[in-house]
Amino acid sequence: MSDVLVVAGHALRESLRRRVFAVVVGLTLAFGALYTWGTSELFQDVNNFGPNQFGLDPRALAGATILGLAMFGTLFLGVVLAIFLTLGTVRGDAERALLQPLVVRPIGRSTLLGARFLGAAGVCVPYVLILYFAAMLLTAGSVRIDAPFQRPAPARVGGATVTFEPGARTAWHTHPLGQTLIVTVGSGRVQRDGGAIEEIRAGDIVWFGPGERHWHGASPTTAMTHIAIAEMLDGKVVEWMEHVTDEQHGG
Repeated sequence: MSDVLVVAGHALRESLRRRVFAVVVGLTLAFGALYTWGTSELFQDVNNFGPNQFGLDPRALAGATILGLAMFGTLFLGVVLAIFLTLGTVRGDAERALLQPLVVRPIGRSTLLGARFLGAAGVCVPYVLILYFAAMLLTAGSVRIDAPFQRPAPARVGGATVTFEPGARTAWHTHPLGQTLIVTVGSGRVQRDGGAIEEIRAGDIVWFGPGERHWHGASPTTAMTHIAIAEMLDGKVVEWMEHVTDEQHGG
């Protein structure tokens, strides 16, 4: 067992010397940046989707889909890391280098291979788990929509309970027939196009007129939950626009 641990440790040191981990870190950062951007754009787009005949929540479906892609991506990166960590053994590098510390106590190739894979597994498993849970946090996002509803025609009213984490907010948007917000928990902010930021708190009722460009969300330090109610016109309940910057949200 001591031979296995020595070879595994030496394999990891060799990987550090060859800057294997630097390559993996670069790939990880690229994956994280693309996944963050893709998740943001995806949820921004699905906010435009209306109700469907199957009763599926578009955000839940989009989240499940992109989370499946994240699982594939993290496993792929884990495999890349494992290949980098074991490539030297496949090429016969281990016999030339890794056996040198054990020259007085030669070990068999099966022990050598097992030790090399043990070292790779000790790095790859935590790496994949950490990366996947990070992707889960990104997918969960900072805005949660609960109990969405849309009444069937000829009724046009629909809505949902929306929870914003501190600092989270919508993009600029309009509603063809206006929108009513009923704040139930916490405190937040709203702004109408051309107007000042307004502070809102639990118990407040806010009305945005038809076509009025606006945004709403939590305050920078406090979460906020509100019930949002709007009516659909010609199959459309909202038109999304550009994101609200940190400077705009901070006032």
